[in-house]
Amino acid sequence: ANSALQASKLASALQGQRWDEVLAVDPDNAVALFGRAKQKLNRSDADPDAILADIERAESLNPALLGTESVKATVYALQSVKASENGDVTLAEAKLREAERLKVESSYAFRASAALGQAFIQIAETSVASGNLSQAVAEAERALEFDSTIKIPPSIALATAESTATVLVKEYEKNPNASTRDAATSELVSLASMESQSTMLSTLRSRVESVLFKSITAFESERSDENLLAAQDAITQLNKISSNPTIVSGANARIATALITRFGEIPLDQALSEVGLLEDLNATAETRESATRVVGSALIERFRDSLSKRQYDSARDDYAAIASLDPKASEGLANDWRNIPDLDYGQVPTEVLSTFPTAVLANLPTTVITTLQPRRNSIGMKFKLIPAGAYLMGDDSGNANQKPKHKVTLSKAFELGVHEVTQEQYQRIMGSNPSEFKGDTNPVEKVTWEDAVEF
Repeated sequence: ANSALQASKLASALQGQRWDEVLAVDPDNAVALFGRAKQKLNRSDADPDAILADIERAESLNPALLGTESVKATVYALQSVKASENGDVTLAEAKLREAERLKVESSYAFRASAALGQAFIQIAETSVASGNLSQAVAEAERALEFDSTIKIPPSIALATAESTATVLVKEYEKNPNASTRDAATSELVSLASMESQSTMLSTLRSRVESVLFKSITAFESERSDENLLAAQDAITQLNKISSNPTIVSGANARIATALITRFGEIPLDQALSEVGLLEDLNATAETRESATRVVGSALIERFRDSLSKRQYDSARDDYAAIASLDPKASEGLANDWRNIPDLDYGQVPTEVLSTFPTAVLANLPTTVITTLQPRRNSIGMKFKLIPAGAYLMGDDSGNANQKPKHKVTLSKAFELGVHEVTQEQYQRIMGSNPSEFKGDTNPVEKVTWEDAVEF
């Protein structure tokens, strides 16, 4: 009777999946051991080690028991999480690999991976605190292997950036070229942009600046085309990384000074093309004046040589260059043009003469002035230069206000509009059109004396 009662209790417990009751009666019941293991998985306080012990005992009692591998995979994932929480990343990774081998459910795999990633982050933070930056970087990289979405703490991000920058700067110092330079300076820019202030940034900047300044020193010693390009590149990089404007301005000044010396060493046309570099270098007015003297003097000498050889096309080009470089100097060269033979004025390109200031043109021979083409102003109006001269004004036989007939002398040349001012031109300048007979190309009329003066 007692046996029958126990058998009845056992059957009831098995049917109700009350596995502890089953095991109290039959400790070697493999189904009950496996069933209890699965039940424990659903508890918040599940002990993965105890669960695995139940499964392994059930398997030893019944090797043909089905479904144990999937549960073991889950248990391994939970063991991985527990190991991560205890800081044992080696065990955690081994357990995760076992779980993956048994094709653990994705949700458990994600949970274990996230825990491993967080564990590596915590270890990385400890490495940062102890000053082991390279180790911290390696651990942060491992964290990202397990959880690509994990948020890297600022301290580790800074350590990673500093470590990377240190390696790249060292490589640039060892092997300075465009590739290593760009890599180092780009990393420094990234490091400078981080919210956390780097204690290494200033030192790394100084090291890169020292290499960059070698290019500037090389240009000062040998002012070749290649060294000039390298010096210009150095300035570009200094502008990117330097936080001290004095460093950049000092570098600019050194290159500008070397450029002036270079102007006297290279072909004149090349020097002329490089004068504009002084603006890019923010050269001082004194430096730019020195460059103007060096290049301008050579241009004037070549201009006068071309005139003496009656090579007016070359003279024209040099005169235009002088006018662009030093307008005052070009005005002084008007006498050189005036001194060429009258018969040669026909060979002087009109566009050259047209570049002369009015005050210069006014002193050219009248026969030359009258051949000049009209010049346009900023809104397209054409003006013809009228030479100085004398004429008779009045009419002795006319009305009283026309008498007496007398000689009037205009001592200076002046420019006169070729056409009447159009309504479109007047509108552009004055913003209104008082004309009665509208039309953009019609002459403007009904203009007061005051408005004419203002126009």
